[in-house]
Amino acid sequence: AVGAEVGERAVAAHRRQAPGQRVGQGDGGGMSAAAESLLELCLDPRHLGGRISILAVLHTWTRTLDYHPHVHCPVPDGALSPEGNEWVSASLCR
Repeated sequence: AVGAEVGERAVAAHRRQAPGQRVGQGDGGGMSAAAESLLELCLDPRHLGGRISILAVLHTWTRTLDYHPHVHCPVPDGALSPEGNEWVSASLCR
């Protein structure tokens, strides 16, 4: 069956990865680097000037089950002011 074949390919691909690259054993700093970059960029008054929330999703496989770790970070349309008492809209920064 197709599902079993896909599962077998995923297991085989997982076994080919070096132990330090396997899911659940770290992402090599990718999520941390992405989060730090977004926080720094958005705190800068030239860009947004506020503290954003971050949701980061680690994807490790492509649709064809090739190992391709990457991070998706959807970002909000605004942020809290550095003091935390006011909403800074991203649409005002354009």
